[in-house]
Amino acid sequence: MQHTTCTEDRIQHVLDRCLDGLRRSPMAAHSWNVLMCSAGQSMNRWSLEELVKRDPENFLILMQQIIRKTKEVQEQCQYELVVPLAVMFTSTLLQTPYCPQSSEILEDAIEVFYTFLTWPEPYCGVCKELLSTLQLEIKAPGISFQRLVREEQGLNIPKLSPKTMTVLLMNPGEVPADFLSVAEQLSHIQHSQKDTYITLIKHAFQSTFGTKYPLQSIHKVLQLKNENEVEKIFSSVSEILEAAAAMSDPINARSHVVQNLEGLRDGLKIPSSNGRKSDGMLQTLPLPTAKSYMFHWEKDNFDV
Repeated sequence: MQHTTCTEDRIQHVLDRCLDGLRRSPMAAHSWNVLMCSAGQSMNRWSLEELVKRDPENFLILMQQIIRKTKEVQEQCQYELVVPLAVMFTSTLLQTPYCPQSSEILEDAIEVFYTFLTWPEPYCGVCKELLSTLQLEIKAPGISFQRLVREEQGLNIPKLSPKTMTVLLMNPGEVPADFLSVAEQLSHIQHSQKDTYITLIKHAFQSTFGTKYPLQSIHKVLQLKNENEVEKIFSSVSEILEAAAAMSDPINARSHVVQNLEGLRDGLKIPSSNGRKSDGMLQTLPLPTAKSYMFHWEKDNFDV
């Protein structure tokens, strides 16, 4: 897979800008400088996100750049950048539409971040979590995205673990009005359950097969089914991925995912790509806004 030098250079430049403000600086103690650095870092991170989202394959470039930067950071003993790089890699991997096995990016990342397991906290803890994610992704592509959406949307799978809900108790009188306004708005966001199921099914196929089965074809097939039927298909997909994640051998796990998704596709009669350019394009599937609830103590209870 070839990428233009221009694209790689631009991603590398913005990545460097994201990290610049995190390096130790004699001026960092001044509150105004801290505020300006934080604002600048936020803008740089946002710019990097927008740049990468322009082309789904840019996610692969960014992961490669993060691996390269991590090696450089280790050689130069810039310890303060290790955790941000690990977190950025995790975030990028979560959003990556498809990571071909032939790229060996995940294996390279394991080799690089494994060296930090002997470091003290927080380095070893963050890297250990990333390594666990990488090992799962090698066995069951896209499972991190699937688990996060299932948890944030409160989707229950009978054979899988029950949902977890985090409750934050606050006194409205002690919380800024702007915060309460945003919380109120978030609590009114409603996602179609069927649409969420369809998104996760499409994500699973794309993460495993890339452009072999066009997402628009999968979408058309699923849209013709009712919500209960789509939910059953989603449950089957989730069980396939979770079964693979529980396997010890990555090769057998990956084979399990491929074979079972192929069987599911065959039953759904999803056609392969016909060679058209539009069929052979990856799509970035955004994370749905997390489901949020807001309750007033004097009016409601916590039964959800």
